[in-house]
Amino acid sequence: MASNVYYSVCKYGTGDIKTGSPTLTISSGVATLSVAQTGNIGQGCRITYDTSSIAYISAVNSSTSFDVVTATGGTPSDEGSSVTVNSIKHEWSDLVYAEAGMIDSNHVNSSDLVTTDVLINIVCYYDHDDNTPDSFSVTFDSITDSDSTRYINIYCPMGGTESINAQFPSDGIFDSNKFYSTGVWTFKDDYTKLTNLQIESSANGSAFMFNECSGGVGKNLISVRTGSNNSLHCFQFYGSASVANKFINCIADYSAATGSTLYGMSARFGSGSYLNCTVYGNNSGDDGFFEQSATSAIAKNCVAANAADSLAGSWDTIDYCASDDGDGTNSQSLDSTSTYANEFTDAGAGDFSLVSGGVCEENGTDLSGSGVADDIIGTSRPQSTNYDIGAFEREAAAGGLEIEIAMHHYTKNIGSR
Repeated sequence: MASNVYYSVCKYGTGDIKTGSPTLTISSGVATLSVAQTGNIGQGCRITYDTSSIAYISAVNSSTSFDVVTATGGTPSDEGSSVTVNSIKHEWSDLVYAEAGMIDSNHVNSSDLVTTDVLINIVCYYDHDDNTPDSFSVTFDSITDSDSTRYINIYCPMGGTESINAQFPSDGIFDSNKFYSTGVWTFKDDYTKLTNLQIESSANGSAFMFNECSGGVGKNLISVRTGSNNSLHCFQFYGSASVANKFINCIADYSAATGSTLYGMSARFGSGSYLNCTVYGNNSGDDGFFEQSATSAIAKNCVAANAADSLAGSWDTIDYCASDDGDGTNSQSLDSTSTYANEFTDAGAGDFSLVSGGVCEENGTDLSGSGVADDIIGTSRPQSTNYDIGAFEREAAAGGLEIEIAMHHYTKNIGSR
């Protein structure tokens, strides 16, 4: 089994974020601290102790107990007697530095993840002071060899064993008080996996793009496009791929963008699938889903709302999708009354959770064989007879989640006044 390494990214930078003046002991890869830790600490954070020894958090057991590994995924030496914790820091301040640094001599020390038998986890945290976003555009293209078990895994931790505080919005609505980027991200390294990430950007290009790579998976991603620049794609796969790329439970919202060539989700010259994704456009003449000369382009259980052309081009498969145009087989036609109030909770505010009785509810198909087991906020699919369409699965009120979401929205609204 591949060794997992963990490195963290936070725009706050690499300043010390420890709580108090703790000491620690280490036994069989478990570090126990004398002072409970708070804040945005979790997987990937670097603990420097006993002046110059270093370990990286691989799991959170409690606020005082952390599983730790070395920079290359090994088990640190035991520390039977308490030693000083000199600092707890994030490894890099931006993904640009993570891309360059992850394979240097202080980290994996190789661009060949197969030979070194390593899976790189890059864990993203929001700013501890003023939540300055990750502002650089980045291209991941430094890996020479990867496969389905040894690859780059980029994600926001969600509490529990991953972190003390969740770093991705629990309600699936874009939140600037969680980790997000204002750049665009391109991935050329095969089998890259992306989970629970946000981009709000006006930069040209594709916010999330699998480019000339195979086997990429993007799950639970939110792309909000703004500004008046040209060629603002929210998601795209492009170029040849021996193993198809996938986007699952993703939200593309370009309703605030005014430029030309606006696309929610694009399939260009490559092979890939959009599964249970939601697109919300600005009805200005551009496309929700756009296909151009793709080898294989598949859209299933997807929503395309408020786009001049819901699913444009020659898609190989459009199945169980909901749109304004009724495109594809087993299609559903959206009700656009009052800005889709009969379909989504509040599309204008970026809340694309489903309301009761909409056409997306229970009109999808089973995609469990394609890796779709839950929705963007972790609700299991399906909740009733069939899968729901779009990034959200609507759970019945008796299950409690619908009430929980409603209370979250209420609390959030009260807190913002």
